Amino acid sequence: MTSQQQTFTNAFNQNRPTLALFSKCSTQDELHIVRDAFFLGMASLLCPQEYESLRMDIITDPTAFISIAGSVNTPKGLETMMTAARASSGWERVLFALHTVSSAVGSD
Repeated sequence: MTSQQQTFTNAFNQNRPTLALFSKCSTQDELHIVRDAFFLGMASLLCPQEYESLRMDIITDPTAFISIAGSVNTPKGLETMMTAARASSGWERVLFALHTVSSAVGSD
């Protein structure tokens, strides 16, 4: 296993708790929220520059920040965070960077 593959595997393993949330999904929307949360978690470890840019977009957007802050520790917390992330100008860059890394190690 290459060092890049090992790094990817370690990031995947660190995000297993997010994957476990798939078992609680009952709608396609919920599946997409969990999928995107997994992508965000992977990107935080594998694509730090793109992740940080997205994070800053969310923090500095007053609407996103207030929405997320108001939903912390609520049933809608993850959904609210993912809605803000998807609306961020950095979301597509994060996905592209993560897919580039995953392709480089032979993962889908």
